[in-house]
Amino acid sequence: MLHENPLMADIDVDHWRNLQSLLLESAKEKRRIIVIHEGGKILKFAHSAKAAVVRPIDKVTDVHKDAEAIYDANVATTDLVVVIERGASDAYFKAVQNAWTPADDIDVYVHRAFTLMGQYPDGIVVFPGPASYRLGLQWRLGASYAEVEAAVHAFAKPNSSAVFGVFEGAKLWTTLVLHFDAARKIDVVTTVDPTEIKADGGREAVVAEVTEWVSKRYGTVSLGLYSDTAGAERFLKAVDKVKALAELRRTDALIATPLPAPLAALIKLA
Repeated sequence: MLHENPLMADIDVDHWRNLQSLLLESAKEKRRIIVIHEGGKILKFAHSAKAAVVRPIDKVTDVHKDAEAIYDANVATTDLVVVIERGASDAYFKAVQNAWTPADDIDVYVHRAFTLMGQYPDGIVVFPGPASYRLGLQWRLGASYAEVEAAVHAFAKPNSSAVFGVFEGAKLWTTLVLHFDAARKIDVVTTVDPTEIKADGGREAVVAEVTEWVSKRYGTVSLGLYSDTAGAERFLKAVDKVKALAELRRTDALIATPLPAPLAALIKLA
């Protein structure tokens, strides 16, 4: 889905920062207790912020219950507890390295790396979990990788661009511009340059100018979806994305232009 050498250039710093705050969640930003053990013997028991730690266990005996007990004992200062068996950690990283092939798209490889954590349910444990959903840098799209990939194949036209925008009032708060090549792989990832968008006649006028601006630089826009921050958050949290889009449109919280015919038909049916 992601081209082997995507162009990432001319990214607006504010739009990119706001986009990350909306879509990404990093375990590094969480207050964490990390426990490393070997066959139950604790080798490390520490808080990421160096806060005082209550240790309700002296040895790992039931890793899932122990992780929950550690969390409960430190909930005032802790967002998550990570309990790792050293041998499982070594095996996991070896499996990740061995799983790579030169033909892999980078997003396929990263997705596989997180999925592989599930093969060590007692060796890499997070509470609240699971590990594959909490560790690393996570996309908060409210959809699985397979669902996102299916949406790309269903609604993204080859050799065209898609634009996603979020407004605060009449001002664009963030944007994401993606260009798809002939195989529907993303070969451009960027944002709109807000300094070049001069429209001041409301959101519809801004969207029209954005569409024209992106088309000139990155190729014809075949999909454009815009909402405000509240609408974007509702969409991301929704399980039924089509129903969420339909509801946003019914309440005038969505500007969808251009809208591919297959997606337009689904929204009408939702």
